[in-house]
Amino acid sequence: MNYLVLLIVTMASFIAPFMGSSINVALPDIGKEFAMSAHELAWTATSYLLATALFLLPFGRLADLYGRRRFYFYGMIFYPLSSLFCVLSPNTTCFLLSRFLQGVAAAFIFGTGVALLLEFFPQNRRGKVLGINAASVYIGLLLGPYLGGMLTEHFGWRSIFIFIILIMLPIPWLIHRYIPPDILQDIPQDKGPAQRNFKGLIPLHLFKGNSCFQYATLSAFINYAATFGIQFIIGLYLSFIYDLSPKATGEVLMVPALFLVLFSPLAGTLSDRLNAAMMASIGMAITFVGTLLLLLITLQAETMPLYSLLGALAFIGLGPALFTTPNTNAVMSAVDRNFYGVTAGLLAMMRITGQMFSMAIATTVVSVVVGKVAISHHVRRELILSCNYSLAIFMAISFVGIFTSLKRTKFN
Repeated sequence: MNYLVLLIVTMASFIAPFMGSSINVALPDIGKEFAMSAHELAWTATSYLLATALFLLPFGRLADLYGRRRFYFYGMIFYPLSSLFCVLSPNTTCFLLSRFLQGVAAAFIFGTGVALLLEFFPQNRRGKVLGINAASVYIGLLLGPYLGGMLTEHFGWRSIFIFIILIMLPIPWLIHRYIPPDILQDIPQDKGPAQRNFKGLIPLHLFKGNSCFQYATLSAFINYAATFGIQFIIGLYLSFIYDLSPKATGEVLMVPALFLVLFSPLAGTLSDRLNAAMMASIGMAITFVGTLLLLLITLQAETMPLYSLLGALAFIGLGPALFTTPNTNAVMSAVDRNFYGVTAGLLAMMRITGQMFSMAIATTVVSVVVGKVAISHHVRRELILSCNYSLAIFMAISFVGIFTSLKRTKFN
């Protein structure tokens, strides 16, 4: 039974990152069909992320109060339905609205999946299952660009959403069949009306006197803020400095994702036996080293071979792999089980806001340094400077993250 629950949750955890990474490949085709402006095309991703960030905490807390299985089931119905709306969209407005609804559906899943998973596994196996779940997320990120590109090339961009719908079809039945509703009956419910109004949805007392929770959630934001924009920056660097094709660029950028897939389960298992806070801090330190190596390589762009970049990117994958699962384990172990849902939602919100912040840094630096001219080989020097400045900022962020991760109370 327990491992069937793990299978269900990991299947769902694969879907959202797969959708996010695959849809990026299809953006040119989507923009062409709907005659979107650059601003409208940017909202294809932004509307999804914004909706998810807005509803994560409320849905996570409501799931704690009214049933995690119930909210997870709602998400598994709503997500493929909103994907169908995307397939049937006749114009830009309908498509962007459908993407917003898809983000709302994702909030149902992100806000409850990890919390539901932890209900079925004891604390001494928590890190292992969190690591397996994290690996499924990174597999989605790894496969998204390739499968998305293949589907778009042969069947059109709508086939990505159809593929998601087909994958998700059996999940509601699996939830109904293998996750019994009575699993939630032993979770104490707040009966008073004051506990169930909107003010009770965000339990601020979790932050009071709980240094592990405070610094671990802050470190989660820093981890994504320091790493997510690197893929964008290095993608430009590979395309215009090393003159790699899109396919070759994608293959190089697989290196961090591959290390994330390989080492996340191991990090989760080790976090059950070792100090999870210390493991997460080591992961952040490795990320700092990787960012430093990338900066040194881009400072000598004309002389450094490509294999040196591959080695640095391996650190960019290994660091977050050692950080993410132990940090999640530490956070979830620092709160009462009645707040698993809202805590999982908070961690997911930290991830999304960190990613948005990281991309804002990268795109702002490129816009300021390169200017309003089209990105091409004619602005090679400016692109190198953009990489240098962005990586220096990301390195500084990860350096701060080492200390915020170490600052938390020792995890027991």
